[in-house]
Amino acid sequence: MPEEWNTAVICPIHKKGSKQDCNNYRGIALLNVAYKFFSNCLLTRIKTKAEQIIGNYQGGFRPGRSTTDQIFILRQIFQKIWEFDREIHVLFIDFKKAYDSIHRESLINILREFHFQDKLIKLIGISILETFVKVKVGNTKSDPILVKSGLRQGDAMSPILFNIVVEKVVREMNIHRKKELNSRNRP
Repeated sequence: MPEEWNTAVICPIHKKGSKQDCNNYRGIALLNVAYKFFSNCLLTRIKTKAEQIIGNYQGGFRPGRSTTDQIFILRQIFQKIWEFDREIHVLFIDFKKAYDSIHRESLINILREFHFQDKLIKLIGISILETFVKVKVGNTKSDPILVKSGLRQGDAMSPILFNIVVEKVVREMNIHRKKELNSRNRP
């Protein structure tokens, strides 16, 4: 893969507060246009298999689903729990720096476990395993810096690859179990 495709340019944008504090900046990743086209082609191939794998309980980054849908479903569950006087345990997770937390080699292994085509796994691997960033401030760019973990910000594949990793974690933890609601008043 051409080096330019694996190199993102990060432009730090000041949010608020002291300009001397790095935490007051948000990095915007600019990816090579040809790479973005390539990534979208891979995404098209990933989607079909991913939609068969990812459980209905995942709504993020999925076609035809929104936060509103997830809230509606949760409200319906709470109403039924209350109606049938049952207990419920709910887990909400706020992933801080979600993409940055992904271990790339583990992602490749997860794709194998979910039986993605070998050729597709190799192409994804080429796209994510060895990436670089250059930081651009004003008209000056840094030398390339190797990025060893995480998914690329701005990459079309990142949201669905993240969902695939979450699916693996959910299955490993066995936290998604279907339970039948029965009224305590019924025999």
